[in-house]
Amino acid sequence: MALLMSSAASAVTLNMMNGSEPGSIDPHQASGDWENRIIGDYIEGLMTEDANAEAIPGQAESYTISDDGLIYTFKLREGIQWSDGEPVTAEDFVFAFQR
Repeated sequence: MALLMSSAASAVTLNMMNGSEPGSIDPHQASGDWENRIIGDYIEGLMTEDANAEAIPGQAESYTISDDGLIYTFKLREGIQWSDGEPVTAEDFVFAFQR
């Protein structure tokens, strides 16, 4: 039997136990771990976490904190975009926080 190889990626399904059905996958309406597991797989914020649960830049390339610790300034990574190809802007993050 010959094994055919292709340069195109084959579709793969990953089934995961989530614990329960989510009530909502809207980050502003989610209230449980089962929703947060799903949301964390499709949304990355300005910050994310590494394998040791330490905060690291996500959509931000870097950030600074004012001397008094009250103002955080984030620099967005180059080339970040929505699934439709539109660029992600600082205003998108402002909107999300204000929502």
